[in-house]
Amino acid sequence: MIEKYNCGDLINYDEKELASILIRYLNKYGGYKAGFDIGNEYDIKTEVKKTVELIEQTVQKASSNTKMKKLPYPEVTIHEYELENYQIVKDSLYVLRVIKDGVPYEYLINRRSDNDKLIVFNNGAIAEGNVSVPVFQRHSWASILKTSSVFCMDPTLYLNSFLQIGWGIGKNENYYLENSSLILKRIISKMGIRLEDAAIYGTSAGGYLSIIMGIYLKGAKVVADNAQLDVRNWIFKDALDSVITFSFDNIGAALSYKERFNVIDAFKKHQYVPKIYLHVNMCSSADNSTQLVPFLKEAETMTSIKEYNNIEVILHLSPEKGHNGIDMDEAISFLYHILGED
Repeated sequence: MIEKYNCGDLINYDEKELASILIRYLNKYGGYKAGFDIGNEYDIKTEVKKTVELIEQTVQKASSNTKMKKLPYPEVTIHEYELENYQIVKDSLYVLRVIKDGVPYEYLINRRSDNDKLIVFNNGAIAEGNVSVPVFQRHSWASILKTSSVFCMDPTLYLNSFLQIGWGIGKNENYYLENSSLILKRIISKMGIRLEDAAIYGTSAGGYLSIIMGIYLKGAKVVADNAQLDVRNWIFKDALDSVITFSFDNIGAALSYKERFNVIDAFKKHQYVPKIYLHVNMCSSADNSTQLVPFLKEAETMTSIKEYNNIEVILHLSPEKGHNGIDMDEAISFLYHILGED
């Protein structure tokens, strides 16, 4: 290639020849300087400065390309053992981060002093993933709602930047959704709100999180819209495979935790079914054939469960929406209705 395209020089194993050719190229491209001192150009201070600048530029560029930005709410971080003496702030929207076993459980809280009803929100999938800051979908609703509200973040998404969805699976034996629910139960108690006056809402994966959370927040009502009911049947198999891969060091161990993947198995384990309102779009095959229908068939095996509240299935006909949930106004109106706030 050098001979054919005249793009360089072949040099024998001779340092004098190498030096002369290097000088020729330096002169040719204006790079040769008399009295050039490599020690001055590449001393340790200069290299450290260049490295720091490169890191700062890289971080700045990565931050500018990150879709999810940190929300502009004040944050309070405490450890789980500090929760007992912690006082919930009223009439202020802020993030409460509770650290348990090194895992951050994050809640965006708005405790209204003039309303003792509560709506809890859970996230659905986060488009494109790469989650490094707490994400609270529908957080703008807090200013609209006349009830108090809590928005929950699933720390499973922090396990790997590829994850767009987590279903609260957690890491190995550490079940994040269970931990998050039990911490939230204590927070609600500190808010001075009865669980019977709380509704848990989510769509898609957020609907799944809400149903399981309803088991731990016994007495609360659950509204799930186009929810996954058995994540093993979810049409996007890559999403499930990714969660299992990053949640379990031994993938085979996932088989031991079937109650983390299927609401029916969770009901059976805890012998409790919360009051659930299932909104389903009849025009979404992803939610009917792979979720609702298998769920109803498997529900026939729940006859021995000790505490069972009714499950209402509300079918919508919205061809233009597919898997998308009901509109904000309709969702808020329905939540108000079941909380007696119409």
